[in-house]
Amino acid sequence: MEAKANKLFLTAVPNRKSQSAVEYLMTYGWAFLAILITLAALAYFGVIDPGKLLPDKCNFGRVFSCKDYSLANNGMMLKLLNILDSDIEIDELIVSGPKGQIACNSNILGAAWKSGETKDAPIGCDFGNSGIVDGNKERVYVKIKYHLSKSGADFGKEVKGELFAVVKGTINEFIESVCVL
Repeated sequence: MEAKANKLFLTAVPNRKSQSAVEYLMTYGWAFLAILITLAALAYFGVIDPGKLLPDKCNFGRVFSCKDYSLANNGMMLKLLNILDSDIEIDELIVSGPKGQIACNSNILGAAWKSGETKDAPIGCDFGNSGIVDGNKERVYVKIKYHLSKSGADFGKEVKGELFAVVKGTINEFIESVCVL
């Protein structure tokens, strides 16, 4: 009977090593949580901006290769390479920002684009009420609707692109620098 009582007593006592491990994890868990809350508060109030830490980006999927890009306070300048195996024609260009669609125009609309050809694509936009601010790193989405030259406009396709860069200067400066070269 006494052996049974000792056996019950031994199994009822918690393992001291596991208790210290749980206390260790809880202590450092609370410290980690406090650091995360502090960083979130600093980001919320604008003291730190995580967007500035992210790299600039230009991506147009498997249709165009983005060779160079600039985002200005009145538009953007793209240097795109047609990586399709066919010649294409650009039908429509739709640009949107943080607050929705943005009115834009470009000389690439209606232009023929040979396979493997690189083109400069200046896109003039009215960023007035779009939420895009000069000097900030902004994200702009560009949808290019096109068709294969051999197929005709009835067989249209589209590619969605993304541009993430610092807004600086004006598009006229970019056009002049491209024309001079």
